[in-house]
Amino acid sequence: MNRLLLICIFIQSFILKAEDPIRISLLTTDPGDLPHTLFGHSALRVRQGEDFDKIYNFGLFDFKTPNFGLKFLGGRLEYWLGRQSLDGFIEVNNKEQRIIREQVLGIEDQQALRIFELLKNRHTSEDRFYRYSFTSKNCTSEIRDIFINEGLISTEEESNRTYRQMINSYLDQPSWTRFGLNLVLGVEMDRKISFEESLFLPADLENAVENKDGLVLEHNILNDPEPLKKPSWMRYLYSPFAIFSFLVILSTFWKPKWWRLTIYFIIGGMGVFITYLWMTTLHPEIQNNFNVFWCNPLFLLFFAALIIKRGETMIGFLIFGFLLLTFLAWVFYIQHFEWAVLPISILLFQFVKKDLTETELAKSLKS
Repeated sequence: MNRLLLICIFIQSFILKAEDPIRISLLTTDPGDLPHTLFGHSALRVRQGEDFDKIYNFGLFDFKTPNFGLKFLGGRLEYWLGRQSLDGFIEVNNKEQRIIREQVLGIEDQQALRIFELLKNRHTSEDRFYRYSFTSKNCTSEIRDIFINEGLISTEEESNRTYRQMINSYLDQPSWTRFGLNLVLGVEMDRKISFEESLFLPADLENAVENKDGLVLEHNILNDPEPLKKPSWMRYLYSPFAIFSFLVILSTFWKPKWWRLTIYFIIGGMGVFITYLWMTTLHPEIQNNFNVFWCNPLFLLFFAALIIKRGETMIGFLIFGFLLLTFLAWVFYIQHFEWAVLPISILLFQFVKKDLTETELAKSLKS
């Protein structure tokens, strides 16, 4: 009986040794020029022998989802963990002109097996679906959490950065994309975050893995796409700051009534949208957004009051108060605003002052 048991143990150990080892790699792609590629991408590559070579990708979603944009901003869009072929993954990134960098991880067989089993089990269960979050639930943060649970990366370092500083480092300074993104993001993005929290973007996770001594066995570049074209210097001419500054200068000499009403209607409508997002979104990153101080729904009421010529003075002074709050929130760094907010706030101040002056003048002439 003891001899039979020893034979079984020997055979089992031989079979385990004969199995091909599992190799885990972190794949990081460069940012692209499409909205969903601006910050790059992270995925895991798992290889075992010559027959198994798959990409586990936490960043899959369906563009055809009804009301895609509102669900995305509202925190109700489903992402999922998918499994792809290496060739398919490379093909997609070649089309998007994004380089794929590979870090092959030097981890023990049992640890690699645990990660592989976790990915397989999650991929084949309902747990593969999750609600996307800008900073805490995305293609990179899901991999970060696996690495931290396995002790592959240290979380004892300090960050001393904010979410907004990190995402802005990926975006061109004079861009409407940067302006629009910062327009919908609130004060949560301006708090100092921990090192662990800072690993929500692909390049930062890549650097954390690289900085862990002995973790990376080898580096590979998996594709060679055509490089993205660098943006032209002409973008500075039509940047938000340039356009709004031009309007401020223009309004010094030219500010007809119809133009002022048009600006009030646009800003008021945007204010309604920002307020709606604040009140309905599940994203903490979009809640408590003080851009609503200058991009205020009150401008719609001011628009209506000027047309019916009733209540405009009270609403105008309320708007002045909120513009002052914008300045105070900026100065005391309660929330970061894009520099383009400065000229547009000046423009709004000038326009509201003009209308209040005309209102008071009209009232004095009547009396």
